[in-house]
Amino acid sequence: GIWRPINLNFWNNYKIEDLHFTQKIENTDAIINAEIEVESLINNSDVVAEIFVDKKKVLRNLVNLNKGFNKLIIPFKIKNIEKWWPNGMGNQKLYEISVSLVGQNYQTQSTKSIGLRTIELLTEKDSIGENFYFKINGIPTFMKGVNYIPQDIFTPRVNEDDYKEILKSAVEANMNMIRVWGGGIYEEDIFYDLCDQYGLLVWQDFMFACAMYPGDDDFLKSVEEEAIYNVKRIRSHPSLALWCGNNEVLSAWENWGWKNSVINTQSKEIADKIYNSYENVFHDILPKVIDKFDKSTSYWPSSPGSSFGEKESFSSGDVHYWGVWWGKEPFSTYETKIPRFMSEFGFQSFPEYSSVLKYTEIEDHNIYSDVMKSHQRSSIGNQTIEEYMLRDYKKPNSFKNFLYVSQLLQAEGISMGMEAQRRNRDICMGSLYWQLNDCWPVASWSSIDYYGKWKALHYKVRNAFKPLIVSHEFLDSNLQIAVISDLKDSFYGEVEVSCFPFKGDSLLKKWTKKIDLKPLEANTVLSI
Repeated sequence: GIWRPINLNFWNNYKIEDLHFTQKIENTDAIINAEIEVESLINNSDVVAEIFVDKKKVLRNLVNLNKGFNKLIIPFKIKNIEKWWPNGMGNQKLYEISVSLVGQNYQTQSTKSIGLRTIELLTEKDSIGENFYFKINGIPTFMKGVNYIPQDIFTPRVNEDDYKEILKSAVEANMNMIRVWGGGIYEEDIFYDLCDQYGLLVWQDFMFACAMYPGDDDFLKSVEEEAIYNVKRIRSHPSLALWCGNNEVLSAWENWGWKNSVINTQSKEIADKIYNSYENVFHDILPKVIDKFDKSTSYWPSSPGSSFGEKESFSSGDVHYWGVWWGKEPFSTYETKIPRFMSEFGFQSFPEYSSVLKYTEIEDHNIYSDVMKSHQRSSIGNQTIEEYMLRDYKKPNSFKNFLYVSQLLQAEGISMGMEAQRRNRDICMGSLYWQLNDCWPVASWSSIDYYGKWKALHYKVRNAFKPLIVSHEFLDSNLQIAVISDLKDSFYGEVEVSCFPFKGDSLLKKWTKKIDLKPLEANTVLSI
């Protein structure tokens, strides 16, 4: 049903319908184009356009308005700019820019906050295949982040405080990117406003996920209108880093047996028709909308994927890796399966005991009870958590302890993947795990449960995503110690490794190594 506000707006003379700013940064200045869409009921030849930056007037121009739709493009300059930076790289300076049109005792005004920055998605051929990374203000930036889903099954229940709490938790965990998953919603304006303020770059999926879609003219027109509306609504936010066509649709068609099933049960002609509809949406309509309305933001047709129409590959593009969890592979696989950009990987845990008490009775306190199985998102969920747990832990002696150890298990496994991806930043330039939050009380891959409580994973994320970390792996019977830096400056220091017996505190041996780390570098500094 209708779940966002409906307004009936009355106006006369003329009205600013849309305001957008494009920018070009030249040294310490920014050249801005104010693109103003105006609907006018009459011809107006003596309208004055005024532009204010942080309430200071920077421009006054005379403009003509014709009856009907008008698009005005007015250039102006901001000198000695302060750039907008993602979380962990600098400040999130926002400029408040107002445009007013004044004439014949009538005025209309529109205001937007923008950040001055450059964001580029690089997909260039290299010795491995094709890289996939973001440059922010000219700096190659490792993306540390997460996949985000709607915060509640009933979306109107989510208020501004809920948005602040969940996004602040992402910032506190040293993240710099949020992927808005294509199976949810185009988020509320407050979501993008807060991402601007907090320095969280937004990977924005269009709302298509895990399905093939119709190709009739009415549906395609609806897709186009929906895309135009949301692109124009979101495009001015400095946090917006990428538009992505869909979640896992190409992967499902090529890798999950969907195409072959259609060919085998129906015909190749029907399969071709279905894929042609896919191409119409994701290779034609959506990129054309982006090119027309938000040319400065990159478009990626499907996640995961290696390029336009090409299924995922570890040598190019982005990867969703589910060998751990669905494939039952050990956590150590994360240390060898290194893609160019990891946009999904995850492992489940239960909410903490106090959260589970909100939807269970004492007689339900068994992970295989009907209530516990009902509050489980995955078809293989509870038994998979137990199977992995028994690989590394003794079986907990109570239901409460089982919930607790499930969180330790999730935290250890996923942080192992994050660190491996960061250690290999010469190959991989992004680590977005699945998932940040829940939309109901449930066992899931989230690091924060439905009630806003951090799981153990979120604390591990906070450590694994720090700007400077020491990380390790065992390789060929050696303990490899790496230091990873996301700092924009060099780091000079010393690594100290101490070896103690498992019981007792007598020092067995100590290794020290002076290090000189370049900006944005990951290096193995000790091999023991």
